[in-house]
Amino acid sequence: MALIDLSLVTTGLMKLLGDNINKNIDSGANVTVTAEPPDKVGSVTNKISLYMYHVAEEAYYKNMEGPGSNPRSIARTPMGLCLFYILTAHHESSEPEFDPLTQQRIMGYALKTIHDYPVLFDSTKIDDETILPSALVGHNNPVQIIMRPTAPEDAIAFWGTEDQQTARLSAYYEVRVMLLEPDAPTNMPAPVLSLGTFLYQMGSPHFECTQSELPFTLPAAAGGGAQLVQASPARVSGDSADPVRNRLELLGHNLLSGQSRQLWLRNQRWTGVAQPDGTGGPVPVDLQIAANGLAGWALTTTDSQLQLDIGKQLTFINELDAPTVLDVFPGIYTAFLSVTLEQRMVGGQLVPITNDSNEVALVVIPRIKNVVQVGTNRLELEIEPTFALDDSDIELSVIVDGQVYVAQALNPVEDLDEAGQFEVDSPTKLTLQALFDTTEAGDHATRIIVNGAESAPFWTELP
Repeated sequence: MALIDLSLVTTGLMKLLGDNINKNIDSGANVTVTAEPPDKVGSVTNKISLYMYHVAEEAYYKNMEGPGSNPRSIARTPMGLCLFYILTAHHESSEPEFDPLTQQRIMGYALKTIHDYPVLFDSTKIDDETILPSALVGHNNPVQIIMRPTAPEDAIAFWGTEDQQTARLSAYYEVRVMLLEPDAPTNMPAPVLSLGTFLYQMGSPHFECTQSELPFTLPAAAGGGAQLVQASPARVSGDSADPVRNRLELLGHNLLSGQSRQLWLRNQRWTGVAQPDGTGGPVPVDLQIAANGLAGWALTTTDSQLQLDIGKQLTFINELDAPTVLDVFPGIYTAFLSVTLEQRMVGGQLVPITNDSNEVALVVIPRIKNVVQVGTNRLELEIEPTFALDDSDIELSVIVDGQVYVAQALNPVEDLDEAGQFEVDSPTKLTLQALFDTTEAGDHATRIIVNGAESAPFWTELP
């Protein structure tokens, strides 16, 4: 995750140096760390200055395309930065003859600290204290520290002034790669879920595509009434109140071949988020278990089509033979069919000989249920209760009239300065401060995107 406050990096490095040096130094001296430039520190004892004196752009990130489809995409691309620091030891006491020796002693501990911790991760701790500031933790912001090979002559030149100041004992470091936070995209293109020409063995199971019917209601100004369009790849939800919403079709060839068949689903959330032991990778759809006491999950098959009704949770037997329930969150999924062709005796055991089909994409989408005006320009969105909006592992975006709203805690009393912001109130509701004037009649295209899955078409209608 990108950042905008470079001082967070300096704060983390200062804490690393202070905590580790004072933990290991054997003289009992309390070494402090400052971010001041070395020539401004003054007459102090047992102090280290860590000063950022230069910033450079990382060339690798210069030509990256920004997200979204709106112009000026460079503003929406994170800028890769390399931060340059000078580390200097300071100690000036009433006994000047010992000052250089103390400085060298402190510098030795500082050099070993950075040598021992060349990369700072979220989990890096000293005496059970997290080193990185809380604003950096949890966003995959590793900090890599590299000592720059500086020639003695270059070091002296760094300190050279009109007064011919004596060079101080210092080390030079490069910290990389820090991504400077870009503007948020305002228009997002639809994801590409399949592309290319595919070859497959004749007689083996093969999926051509997934498709579904997507129901929505037009606003009154556009004629109103329920609409039904065909979507491919399929866009379905776990809402079983309307069977059209959660029914998808997988079209292909040789889908009834072999002795037995098993349909599998794969989703990044199921592998990227901690799950019960024995759970990982694709998940089998066992209808005898999945449909037991849960809404949805029905399957009908022909040689060229599988029709699957999904639910908001899926129960299956994991690798440890334990029943496991997983939430079917919105997002992009893939499905494939595993066919058992025959069984053979290998080493005294029956081993199934299987053939897997290709994987095809489908999208499980959220659905907006209702929008209610709760203030002058404040609206409350309610979603169909197929997942929890306040789950910490989902990525949520709110877009109205093509403008992206920013997640931010709203004041209890409406504040018009918060226009363009939203907050999640409960598992099924969120509140936003509209960028448009809600006193004017009109229709406003409203959508949410959860883990890359865009909601069904919905319009906020204002009388």
